[in-house]
Amino acid sequence: MWISSKLLFLVTLSFTLYACKPKEYKQNKQQETDIQFINNQDLHYKILKVACDSCFPIHDIGYRVLIKLSNKEDSIIKTIKRETWLSLLQDSTTDYATNALLYSLYERDAIVLLYHRDINDWRLSMKESDLIFWKKHIK
Repeated sequence: MWISSKLLFLVTLSFTLYACKPKEYKQNKQQETDIQFINNQDLHYKILKVACDSCFPIHDIGYRVLIKLSNKEDSIIKTIKRETWLSLLQDSTTDYATNALLYSLYERDAIVLLYHRDINDWRLSMKESDLIFWKKHIK
């Protein structure tokens, strides 16, 4: 009796783990497909000086990255997990685009990006400091 209940427990546990694994894998694959728009080649952005128009008197609040995104893409970037952002920042095919998206999402002042708009220049001069910043600030 004791052995059969232990065996039943192990079978149930194995089945539960097996049943959950494909869902997790499918969700990760779905997210990978959903974020394929984040890549350095297809990035279309502007860096603009922005003013606070709800303040009186109106005053400049700094430079911001504005990225052309569809409504779906905009909603997707708001749900990306911290680990995924950090992984994208480490990938040479997505690092610059990810950094620009994070500047936009977190409304970080982007005046320094005006001077480092070239991907290679950014990698040499700013990538490391941006990585440190994002590791501290991504939620």
